[in-house]
Parts: sequence; structure tokens; C-alpha cells
Amino acid sequence: MSELAERFFARFRGLDRAFGLYGLKGKAKKGQKHLGSAQTYREAPHAGLWHDHLEGKTTLGIVPICDDGTAWFGAIDIDVYDGLDHKAIAEQILAWDLPLIACRTKSGGLHLYLFCRDSIPAELIRGKLMEWSVQLGFSGVEVFPKQTRLANTSDVGNWINMPYFGCETATGKDKGKGDRYAIFNGKALTAEAFLKLAETIAVDTDSLRSVAVPTDDPSQGLLREGPPCLQTLHQRGGIREGGRNNGLFNIGVYLRKRFGQGEWEAHLDEYNQALLDPPLGHKEVLQIVKSVNRKAYEYKCADQPICDVCNRQICLSREFGIATGEGDPGVTFGQLIKVETDPVTWIWDVDGARIELTTQELKDQARFHTRAMEELNKWPLAVKAPDWAKIVRQYLESVEIMTVPEDAKMTGQVMFFLELYCTRETRALNRDDLLKKKPWTDDGRVYFHGPDFRQFLAKQGLRMRPGDLWNQLRERGAEPQFFNIKGQGINVWSLPAFKEQDEAFDVPMIESQGEM
Repeated sequence: MSELAERFFARFRGLDRAFGLYGLKGKAKKGQKHLGSAQTYREAPHAGLWHDHLEGKTTLGIVPICDDGTAWFGAIDIDVYDGLDHKAIAEQILAWDLPLIACRTKSGGLHLYLFCRDSIPAELIRGKLMEWSVQLGFSGVEVFPKQTRLANTSDVGNWINMPYFGCETATGKDKGKGDRYAIFNGKALTAEAFLKLAETIAVDTDSLRSVAVPTDDPSQGLLREGPPCLQTLHQRGGIREGGRNNGLFNIGVYLRKRFGQGEWEAHLDEYNQALLDPPLGHKEVLQIVKSVNRKAYEYKCADQPICDVCNRQICLSREFGIATGEGDPGVTFGQLIKVETDPVTWIWDVDGARIELTTQELKDQARFHTRAMEELNKWPLAVKAPDWAKIVRQYLESVEIMTVPEDAKMTGQVMFFLELYCTRETRALNRDDLLKKKPWTDDGRVYFHGPDFRQFLAKQGLRMRPGDLWNQLRERGAEPQFFNIKGQGINVWSLPAFKEQDEAFDVPMIESQGEM
């Protein structure tokens, strides 16, 4: 194992029970993301994975957030691949004295890494990185860690691909760097130099809090406390043809919020000249004035050129940002995950924190609000039922499906305990023992008394209605059977027999969870 792998492993400390591997496919086309296949492994990351990554064998991904809601590093993921000026961004970071290191990504974008001297609340890290992404002109890009807390000990969050892939086997001009290297003072850094710089700029909680935020508007206050999308568009050189009408409409909404009815119109042409390239004509400006004045319009966040640079969470905090009025819950929703347990569990990202929900809590807005209050100490604003349904449908369209082991489902648990019940020491020696409520195995099938098995399940904390239990067992081949034993009738269920155990073992008991 190389010393370099050990040092990278220590520097990129993250979640200790999961990691990701990314397999590249072919070559990336210019200006496009390098595609491949991603796989998450629910195991502890280790230095051996870094060894393979640095040698260019497998691309490693690390989950920044830890189970306690803290992180040791974070990153701004600038997924712009065409015309991105890496050196200019690195120079801007240096000029503003931001504790970030710019690293090329596999597709030619940039990861701007923040490193910590101790574990820092993920909420603080995310907040700072989102602010800096706006200042740098990249509102709307992803920030890692993506969450401020995980939903539970099964939730593994999201991982980010690591830098310096293939650096240990790179030769020539790429020796010691590979193709995912850091840029500092206009130069590409070797892996060794990168690690030294990371140690130098690493922050603790207090120093991170005290990092001065650079001016959020290079245009001398034109967009003070305005939506980050408009600030980003201005920093990128203005709103160009194809998005100018919608762009100026959104500027009009901002001016109306800032200066008020009857005052804002006088400022619109100034902003037209300053923010649009080229500016719209006089007639078009007058038409936009009429449109904005028709009613209290809100920003058109879902339309171009706004949607690609939208940062809703920051916008909600701005004085003249998006309103939280009718139809707006006042929180930011992220990824929705469907966990295929039995019954189904949902995990939803709300303002960067993930919470577990039942299907009913997802459907019912009032129940969702209760969960948000209990878990996040937040009370989202109420919206009309059709608006809530629209929000849920929107996120269901891109829901991520998370499979679970069979024993994590109700059916798997039932079959696990049924096998214990049917193979324990107290099983019947002959058919007559069925009257003593003992399971009996004969000719490849096991026979047992249904109510007695339900009592056994209840002791394990699984309480089920007879019909629900029968339906689950019937799907596994259960059949009803009636025996007349010693003049007494008894109804039993039967299934294909379980493999016999060589040794007897104790039946494990679990604490009761109440009704299920």
C-alpha cells in the first residue's frame, strides 16, 4: 500500500459505512459529461480503494457527510464542461481568499474543495459553499455534502468522485497529476503538492464562520438582496438572446419587490442596459412593464434562463427573493427515495435534511408537516391540496428506488421466524403432537397451527392480522389442512419443509415494537 493512498484516505474522511465506484465508458465528447456506471457499496471505505484509484484502476467516490451530521470536507461541483475557464476561477478564489482548492473533474468541470481541521456541522459547510457558488457565478450547481443530516443508519447520502485518478501511473506532462489535478497560482499541482496545500488551507469551525463573504453583486448594488440566479447571469456576462424577454420580466419582478408599485418602472431601462446583451428595444420594455403590473407576479423559476441557475434555498433567504405565498411551501425539496421495505418507506430531502416518511405521511400534507416539525424543527407553509399533489407528483417522476435485503421486508421477517418456529427443539415427534400446538414435519412438508405461530410472532414484536399473515404465507406455497386426531379436529397450515438444523439453538427475542 502506498503512503500516498494512506494520506488521501485520511484527508478525504467521510461516511464510514459506504463508498461509491464509477466505471467510465469510452471517451468524453468535448463539452459534455463523461458518462459511465455508478455503484454504491455499503461497506467501509479503506486505503486499498485509494490505491486502486490513484493507479487509475477504479474511480472512487466518498460520501462527505457522517452519521452525526458533520463533515470533514465539502465541495462545489461545477458541472459546466464547455468553455469553463479553470484558471480564472482558481484566480478568483485566490483573490477573494476563499479556503477552496479548484480541481479538474473527469469531464473537464471543476470541484472546488473545502477541507476541515475537525468535523464541522454539514449545515454550516453547505451554507457557506452555496453562498460562495453564487458569488463565483455558479448559482444552482450541486454542493457536497448534499444533505445536512441523514435519515437513518441505512441512509448513505450521496458520494462525489475523488481527484487525482491515475496520478501514480501517469507519465510525461501528467506525471504525479493524472487528469484530475488541482490548479493553484495558474499551475497544475502534483498529488503531493495538493495534499500540502489542503493541509495549509484547512479550516476549523470558527475560522469557517468568519470567512468574509465577497460582494454578492459586482454591479455596485444593482441586484442587492436579489435572487442568486439574476446575480449569476449578470456575472456570466449578462442575459443573452433567447432569454432576454423572460430575463427582463424576472428583473421587473425584482424591481417591483425592491422599489414598490409606482416606483420600480423608472429603473427598468437602466437594468435593461446593464444586464441584457444586447438590451431590448423600447417597445419591448414597455410591454414587460405592462405584464409585471397586471398582478403580483412571481419569478418564473421554472423557465429559461432562470431554471439552470436557480438556487431556491439561498433565494428564500434573500429580502427580495422568491415569495413564500400561495402555492409555495417555503422550503426546498430535494431527492425523493423509495425504500422497498414492507411497508414502503420514503426518504425525502427537505432543506438539505433527509427525513423518513410513510406513504400516508407523504400523501397527507398535515402529516408531513408533523414529521417536519418533529425531525427538522421546521413548519412548512400550507398549500392547497392540488398544489401539494403537484409537488409530490413532480418528485415521484424522478424518484430513486432503493432495494433492500429480503429480511428487511415483512415477508422476509415472517419466513425467518417461521423457520425458527418449525425447527426448534419443541417440534412434534408425530402427527398427534399437533394437538399440543407443536409443528410437525412429514414427507417434505411442515404442518403448524396458525394461531400458535401468530402468538410466537407477537413475542418477537411482529403482530399481524390472520388474513395478512395467511396471504404472505400463501404466496410462499402455504396450504390449509384439516386433521382428525383422536376424535378431535384441528385446522393447520403447511409449507414445504425447511432444511433441518444439525444443532439446536436458542430462539432470539427482540423487543416488542407495538402493533404492526
